[in-house]
Amino acid sequence: MKILQVFFIFIAIFSHAFTAKGNVLRDKTYQPEAIRVANEEKSARDNSQDISESDTGAQRPVILKKDGISFFVGYDWKMFYQSNPTAQDLLESEVATGVWKDTLFAGTGLGIIDFDHFILTPYAGVSFSRTDYLKSVSLINDLDYYSSNAYILFLAQFGNGWSAKVGTSYSSDYLKKDSEETFKEYYPNLSLLKSHSLNNSNRLFFETGIGYHYNEVDGSFQDPVTNLNDGIDHKRNFDLFASFSWETTIGPITLLPKYKLTYRDYMNGSNKTRHDLVHDVSISISAYQNDYLKLSVNMDYVMQEDSRSANYLPANYENFDLGANINLMARF
Repeated sequence: MKILQVFFIFIAIFSHAFTAKGNVLRDKTYQPEAIRVANEEKSARDNSQDISESDTGAQRPVILKKDGISFFVGYDWKMFYQSNPTAQDLLESEVATGVWKDTLFAGTGLGIIDFDHFILTPYAGVSFSRTDYLKSVSLINDLDYYSSNAYILFLAQFGNGWSAKVGTSYSSDYLKKDSEETFKEYYPNLSLLKSHSLNNSNRLFFETGIGYHYNEVDGSFQDPVTNLNDGIDHKRNFDLFASFSWETTIGPITLLPKYKLTYRDYMNGSNKTRHDLVHDVSISISAYQNDYLKLSVNMDYVMQEDSRSANYLPANYENFDLGANINLMARF
């Protein structure tokens, strides 16, 4: 058994949000380990020839066998500080908290289809997460929630470093205190990806794409701007996104700084005139301890800018996360 040891990270496969009485919280991007796939000449950690090439020169993902079906399963644990979990324009010291998050995931690579000019690799997977806020105040503790996610996607890889990805996912969130489903979403999305190797230790990644968040928020919850119960669909939106990242390896350590810019156009209800611009700057410092275990330290800063005027109480916010991550994964 070999473990996925690559660092090409796909963004926005799972997007889900959670809600609380009287307050619809921010959208959050969730990315399970199950959809990390290879698009590089070889692993940054392993010099073995695990990646084979098709006749076109396109790289096969190392997570897949050369033929047949592969399976992968794992557990992800995160403990981190979060400065603004409610995504409100409030004094951060009033709501900052520690967060404990566990995720179980499993997935499958459904073989490899070799075309003349590219290879196509289908994926499917599921995950289940639990998120607990550690600060002992009702505003925070009432937000503890469970999430379930499922996805299917198709990745086309070309020999010139370009890839195309199309897929859809389903997410559902439940408040832990009463098992009430507060949010569910389908997220069809399409993106283009480009990787470029500077040398054996440095790689550049670029991704751009579009997606549609077709979601339902519990209709009894008030809109955060108007305080009106204007239906279940006021959070639906199209998003356009682009990201740039640089992966560098120093001995056993891999650094991955990344910048992502997202534009959201809301469609319904009191949010119909709303447009958000979201800046996301992050860095991950990680190291494999063995073939199964990876340890990481992660930092992330998010700033959201709402286009509406001050009269509409725009949904601007800033948030900073800092924490540690333990990831275990096996492949069959």
